[in-house]
Amino acid sequence: MRYVAMLLLLTTTSLSAGGLGKVWGGFGFASVTQTYDQNGNAISLKDAIPGATDASLNVLNFNVGAMYNVLSLPLQAFFVGADLRLSQWKSSVTLPAPVGTQEASSGFAPQNLALFAGVRGPMYHASLGFLLDMGPEATSGTDYQNSDRQNAIQLRVGGWLPNPMMALFGGLHYTYTLEGKSGNTTYDMGDVLDVHLGGGYKFPLGEAGLIFTYTMKTKATRGGTVQSNSDGNLITVLPYVKLGLPLFPVSFKLLLGAMDEYSMYGFSLSGKNAPVTRLGATLKASMGF
Repeated sequence: MRYVAMLLLLTTTSLSAGGLGKVWGGFGFASVTQTYDQNGNAISLKDAIPGATDASLNVLNFNVGAMYNVLSLPLQAFFVGADLRLSQWKSSVTLPAPVGTQEASSGFAPQNLALFAGVRGPMYHASLGFLLDMGPEATSGTDYQNSDRQNAIQLRVGGWLPNPMMALFGGLHYTYTLEGKSGNTTYDMGDVLDVHLGGGYKFPLGEAGLIFTYTMKTKATRGGTVQSNSDGNLITVLPYVKLGLPLFPVSFKLLLGAMDEYSMYGFSLSGKNAPVTRLGATLKASMGF
């Protein structure tokens, strides 16, 4: 489920070279009832649990962040920023009587804090950051972790083409996960690479379009041993609508998708060892200053 609940932020760093900075916030949800197996076949979650008649994973996300231009040049802005993310992951499994429905939840708890610095120009942005994992540890059968409990280093680069009628953009985000520890055993759930390409039509108050995303996860290790069939990938399409307020530096963006721990996803087209993502939506708001 590492692809669900997606800091990348697909709309990161929309500072202008002359602005001081911006603040933002977002809220999203997602529901998953299927997963892609190691052969790329979509199967129901309940089919992976012996005797289950129903199974689902539901996610709620909330984040707030800010960035500030520490140095502004005519064609560049150097910035620092932070983004705090909270998330609830809740699983539900229904078994025949007398067991009934069993649930496990992380609660609506902190997931991670990203601290980053970067540069932005008229047609590009790049940043390097440290992600501090804040997810709670599952200590009982009714607990569910909302993170992999690993810190990470994140590199993000992106660009866009200036066009008065069309929005054309793309980017690459790489998350290098640092080794975690469970008891006396070390583990690494794998690095994550995200690539996205998008385009849309601009109208007087905003734009609307599609973002295509490709996410790849490397193999996991535990105790220094590579885990077989632990790598994965996911291809999705993400519709969006962005609206701005005339005369005010405020914008709103609605995306038919949601954030995973590291990545943004939309309507899945194919995948391997990843969730079949269908139902999800995220509303973001930002204000420049």
